[in-house]
Amino acid sequence: MAPRWSTAVQGAADRLRARCQQAGAVQQAHLAALLRRNQDTEFGRAHGFAGMRDSGDYAAQVPVRGHEALPPGSSAPRKGEPVC
Repeated sequence: MAPRWSTAVQGAADRLRARCQQAGAVQQAHLAALLRRNQDTEFGRAHGFAGMRDSGDYAAQVPVRGHEALPPGSSAPRKGEPVC
């Protein structure tokens, strides 16, 4: 008979494996929420967040760049808006 802790650890491992199977869906849902929340910011409007459906749309429409690449005089950081 296995010790109680072994059974508990196995249960935790099974729950973790089940959650890992849903990781892609969870990430897509989180991205969708971020896009909705930021669609009316300066950055969101400039990149079409309102019309994005998934990470493929995001990758196609938002170039990889650092904060130094924001347009000169961008008001987003001063207004406290997220910039991404």
